[in-house]
Amino acid sequence: MLSKNFQKFVACLMFGVVMFGVVPAWGTSFFETTKEKAENGEGESQFYLGLMYYLGEDVAKNYQEALKWIRRAAEENGHVEAQFILGFMYNEGIGTTQNYNEAVRWFRKAAEQGHAKAQFNLGNAYYKGKGVKQDYSEAVKWLRKAAQQGLADAQSNLGIAYYTGHGVKKDYSEAVKWIRKAAQQGLTNAQEILKDIKSTRRNMVKGVFRK
Repeated sequence: MLSKNFQKFVACLMFGVVMFGVVPAWGTSFFETTKEKAENGEGESQFYLGLMYYLGEDVAKNYQEALKWIRRAAEENGHVEAQFILGFMYNEGIGTTQNYNEAVRWFRKAAEQGHAKAQFNLGNAYYKGKGVKQDYSEAVKWLRKAAQQGLADAQSNLGIAYYTGHGVKKDYSEAVKWIRKAAQQGLTNAQEILKDIKSTRRNMVKGVFRK
């Protein structure tokens, strides 16, 4: 089942496509024009066509076709957003068999290009040892990159790493600093954790890593 946050993320991508005139407004011509350009190898159109199949916009929802076109955008054109979403689809088993190794491979490609959400997911993969050997130091490295770009989930997880001492020396001040940054962005989980660690340093933080 897709997370609500990810559905919103994909929907926002498509909203930006229409609103800022990257491709025509919705309709038969939208799908036909996008598919023609995608078949001719245009990366942006391959990506948008994949999203159309993913969301079921102007075409029947088809995760296998979504994967096919998003993969083409990622492989043939190095499309960073496509690389991230491809990683997510492998991570969740959407349109394909769940494969953490492939998820990490695509998250890494996007993360190395500075994609904050990919950096966050790569950091979580290292923390949990999914698709890659568990390595808390590498987890902190990638979470920090995403946190420095302002991604609230990454800020929260980085703060928790400082609190627990996983991959970095324990530092209560740094823990509070990063979790507070996430809380100030409205991340409910971070707000709750901040209250918890402020009330007592002896209690273990519940629900450590967000997915």
